[in-house]
Amino acid sequence: MYKMNKEFLHKWICALQSTEYEQTRYNLCSDWGSYCAIGIACKEVMGVKDIHMYNKGEICDVARSKNYMNQELFKTKFGSDGLDFIHDELMGCVAELNDKDGLSFYDISVWLETNVEGI
Repeated sequence: MYKMNKEFLHKWICALQSTEYEQTRYNLCSDWGSYCAIGIACKEVMGVKDIHMYNKGEICDVARSKNYMNQELFKTKFGSDGLDFIHDELMGCVAELNDKDGLSFYDISVWLETNVEGI
């Protein structure tokens, strides 16, 4: 079982279960405003603005720049600067569920509830 900050996980699952977002593959955010599952985490939990995710395929393209994400605020809130989130094997699994397997956001949220422990 994977482990993740409980508050981060909860916010991510809630955002995935909302009907607010249109889903895309292979990009964090498309220029027409659809997201992949990881793009939703970037937007809703990490506070990354859409313009910084447009047509970017990897979270490391976004989160490593202090211009895109307030890493100090993130660290205060979650005990991490977000960079360990990028390299986590969990992100590879979620990307595969979204991009290759074509699971819906809701199905990905159920997978997260089943396979990730909030700590």
